[in-house]
Amino acid sequence: MSLKDNLNFSTSRRFAPLFGTQFLGAFNDNLFKTALFVMISFYGLGHNDFLPASQMLNLGALLFILPYFLFSAISGQLSTKFDKAKLARAVKLLEIVVMAAAAFGFYIQSAPLLLFCLFCMGAQSTLFGPLKYAILPDYLNDKELIMGNSLIESGTFLAILFGQILGTAVAGIPPHIVGIMVVAVAAAGTVTSLFMASVPRQRPRRPPRTQHRQRHLGAAERNLRPTRTLRRHHRHFVVLVRRLGLHHPTAHIHANPPRRQRQRVQPDAGAVFRRHRRRLGVVRQSQPP
Repeated sequence: MSLKDNLNFSTSRRFAPLFGTQFLGAFNDNLFKTALFVMISFYGLGHNDFLPASQMLNLGALLFILPYFLFSAISGQLSTKFDKAKLARAVKLLEIVVMAAAAFGFYIQSAPLLLFCLFCMGAQSTLFGPLKYAILPDYLNDKELIMGNSLIESGTFLAILFGQILGTAVAGIPPHIVGIMVVAVAAAGTVTSLFMASVPRQRPRRPPRTQHRQRHLGAAERNLRPTRTLRRHHRHFVVLVRRLGLHHPTAHIHANPPRRQRQRVQPDAGAVFRRHRRRLGVVRQSQPP
């Protein structure tokens, strides 16, 4: 099979919308982050006496990475509970809202608002990150999966590179134009997500409660079968326990059964009368001649 045959899926609806959504999302993240950092470093955005520019850059890097640590597990759980394509569209709509707030922050030159938007962009990327890997096995077969992962990874790194280059280049233009650019890229990513094929959530198969219970009872039965077989022969069981020097409650029961378990034998009436005749004051009458 040639390389061309392996890449036939790349232009289909199973892969192309996902690739475009991921590429534009990574591109927009780095465009916004790089433009913001260059404006803070070289153009005096958010200049103040309390927090110097170098510390503001460290704070921005922390705010962008922190959501990956906080929300990655939640993102994985959401990917298994909801339709992955619909979840991707919701995440991209959230990106438009965040970028609209960032455009307003560029317009008013507000560094705190832009740093908050940077944190929100990190959270949005965190929600989309596990989703793109979870949806690939639903779109591609086993032979296409490795190539699909490779294309997603290569496209992501190219998007990071192009975003950093363009973010550095546009940092010197009026900030509100940068805001319009990031909103436009977010809108383009949302449009590509609309073409992603729907993937209904998959419920894990659980055996019926009766089968689940029978399975556990079967395991318990197999574990207790040797003990039950031995206990059928009471004498052998008691001798074995005593030789091992162990104390088992059933050994005492089988060796010395309680009185209520003993079989009661009805006594002979004549024997009882002869035993208690003196106490009862009865005199034996002589036999008639």
